[in-house]
Amino acid sequence: KEVLVNQFTGQIESEQNYPWTVVVSSLSLALHTGQGNWIWALILGLASLSIPLFIYSGFALTLQRRKAVVKNEYAKEDCEYIILMGSENGSTARFAKAFQQALVTAGKKVFLEELNNYGHYASIKHLIVFTSTYGVGEPPSNAKKFIDLFVEDAESNREFTYSVLGFGSTSYPDFCKYAYDVNHVLSTHPTSAAFLPVHTVNNQSFESLADWANKWGLLAGIPITLSDELITNEYDGELTLNVVRNTGPEASIDNTFLLFLENEERTEFQSGDLLAVTPPGEKRARFYSIGALDRNSFVLSIKSVEQGICSSYLGASEHDQTIKAYLKRNPEFHFPRKAKQVVMIATGTGIGPFLGMIENNTFGADIALYWGGKYEQSLDLYRAHLDAWMGAGKLNALHTALSRQHENKKYVQHLIERDAKAIAGLLEKDGVVMICGSIAMQQGVTEVLTTICETTIGKPLSFFINRNQVRMDCY
Repeated sequence: KEVLVNQFTGQIESEQNYPWTVVVSSLSLALHTGQGNWIWALILGLASLSIPLFIYSGFALTLQRRKAVVKNEYAKEDCEYIILMGSENGSTARFAKAFQQALVTAGKKVFLEELNNYGHYASIKHLIVFTSTYGVGEPPSNAKKFIDLFVEDAESNREFTYSVLGFGSTSYPDFCKYAYDVNHVLSTHPTSAAFLPVHTVNNQSFESLADWANKWGLLAGIPITLSDELITNEYDGELTLNVVRNTGPEASIDNTFLLFLENEERTEFQSGDLLAVTPPGEKRARFYSIGALDRNSFVLSIKSVEQGICSSYLGASEHDQTIKAYLKRNPEFHFPRKAKQVVMIATGTGIGPFLGMIENNTFGADIALYWGGKYEQSLDLYRAHLDAWMGAGKLNALHTALSRQHENKKYVQHLIERDAKAIAGLLEKDGVVMICGSIAMQQGVTEVLTTICETTIGKPLSFFINRNQVRMDCY
């Protein structure tokens, strides 16, 4: 309000209340500008700094979703090949488009659309589903209606084959769950038949997709060539590497070898990061997990596979040979610097990143390594290093499981089950479990860990995964 005061007597001569709109307007001005209160002004200033982030993220999300926009050359009524996709941010859509383009290049009529738009396909003979899994085993937003739509259409007499590809990350317990749900529903159709089993792709691996596409093409009698222009991997640096030492695959009972490399560039890397190597004359990169020995050198543990192009290329590399490669950082699988206890679980070449982590254990962490191989001699490739680390106190315990040495096959999950009480105690004390190796091994180990967490600790495995106490990098 407005008050008129006599300056000599101090008496109020008159008062006049401001209209309510003026009061609200004044209050709004103070709240939005911080006028009259420096603390509130500081809070508003800090909050305003987030505006550019919201603008950027809004544009970024829009651009990602635009990648999922579907373009078809043929009407769906004329197409024998139907590709349905479920993609939350556009990543899976790129894979689906690449496969669509490969089929069109091969002279086939293909129709691509989102799972939510499933409908009548008059000429369908082959159905291919590309889908990610979102949240806790849930379908992505553009696939939520598919199962209901398909069930309603289950009485159709159209005969077709189907193939399902799941995209996700093995770091999550519900890896590709929705893909398996879709595959189960498709199997209930009275006139459908599975063309290939469910195939899962970890961390958007182009190599994994290409392997599946080759199998699908051979079975269908269609030459499939995927365009790497549509599927680009975002690397974190280009590396020029010199070969320091190559143990050679012939020296190991398992045709496994260690490749020691030195980096000429200043690109920083850590154990657990990935090295993308493209052999001469090839377009597809192969990924290997890095065991960083120091700031400029690292080691790779590689199995030489018969007719394996990249493993043969690296297996034949010689001292001082130069190799060009790219770095892909993998921060979710870096060594936990603050953890006092760490359990490392690996099979075969999955020990690769752990070689660097143990070498650089200068923090006094208590490390126990559980490793699975075929024979006692399989460990010879790593034995000298492991013995030296045991002597230096960098490695506190080594447990081995040998699957071919004796009649009774032993796997790493059997060792974890044996030491269930110790594993549970480690997790309760904020320790970390790291798993690296094949997906088959991962499934066996996570089943045991699930039982340990639920029966001994009383919490689900996902609780510890979300707290980064269980870290996985499997393939």
